[in-house]
Amino acid sequence: MPFIFIDQGAAALKDYKTSSQPDVQRVHHSPSTQKVSDKTQIDEKAEEHAEARHTYEQVAKQLVPVKQAHEIMSHPVVCLDYPQLSWEEAWREMQQNKIRHLPIIQNEKLWGITSERQLLKSAHNHHKTPWYTREIFAATVDEDIHSLTHVMFDEHIGCLPILGSEHTLVGIITRSDLLRAMSHYPSLQLWA
Repeated sequence: MPFIFIDQGAAALKDYKTSSQPDVQRVHHSPSTQKVSDKTQIDEKAEEHAEARHTYEQVAKQLVPVKQAHEIMSHPVVCLDYPQLSWEEAWREMQQNKIRHLPIIQNEKLWGITSERQLLKSAHNHHKTPWYTREIFAATVDEDIHSLTHVMFDEHIGCLPILGSEHTLVGIITRSDLLRAMSHYPSLQLWA
């Protein structure tokens, strides 16, 4: 599934391969010691597992309403406009709105992002380190909850801006949004 990676204003797609099924353990046998009957039994077991997995996938498709980004994102998004770009203004916006992530936009398009952690780190270093980043992972409105969680976990990020057409910012998903959405799933449905 493609995700959008914005680096210094240039957008690129990044593919993530996610699997909702656990890995199948493979059994390795030495060809010299393997008997024909053992091979037949192994083939039968593999066929049974494949049939069971196929049945599970068919049932899961019918029962599980997988949520998409547009269903769980927070919107409208509190953001900082590029002309107002200052550490003080970013800190004020975050404190007033009780948020930890603040996208920065220019001409309604995502330009950068900052977090409470980045702002505090910059202040601790007497503003010698950058207080925002222009390398941003973002998603589109139709990405599913599983892909969103994989990207946030793999990239160690606390939020994903959600982009509409022409990379306009339409929402944001944080870890809190994901936890809130997953709390409404019955436990077995998380594996769909």
